[in-house]
Amino acid sequence: MKCATALVWPRFPGDPVDIDSFMDICYYGDVGGFRVISYMAHAGGRPRIYKTPEEMQVSVDKYFDKIKENKKPPTVMGLVEACDFEDRQSLINYAGYSKEFLAIVKKAKQKVENYIEERLMLGHNVAGLIFNLKNNFGWVDKQEIDQTIKGDISLTAILSEPKQPKQLEQ
Repeated sequence: MKCATALVWPRFPGDPVDIDSFMDICYYGDVGGFRVISYMAHAGGRPRIYKTPEEMQVSVDKYFDKIKENKKPPTVMGLVEACDFEDRQSLINYAGYSKEFLAIVKKAKQKVENYIEERLMLGHNVAGLIFNLKNNFGWVDKQEIDQTIKGDISLTAILSEPKQPKQLEQ
């Protein structure tokens, strides 16, 4: 966020002082009958839903309590909806705001991943579970190929001039 200073309308007696409702105020004061504010302007986009990791943790905990009570499976999109995010990317973005937000997102996604992995081991809808693990948790099908080439390689053979092919005698 950028800090900006603005000289605002004249201050009159009884003028409301609560102007923090529409921006993050850094400083507020009066100079020569004019209101002077220094405020934090948002860099663009929607303001954050959660200002503190603790606020987000409350929503995450409520989500897991609710699904446990209703005997529903945890999902990433359920988590997104419970946190009032627009999409999965918003959840991922919060992980980049601080170490505390990262820990909350990682732990919540771990719970979902654990549930899916348990279902996979029990043989429930294996193809769908594998799809989910690949797309939400970075799982990959990995094939390791060990390829060894045997033989001698001589640099002189590589660097020497090419030999002219022999012509067949007639």
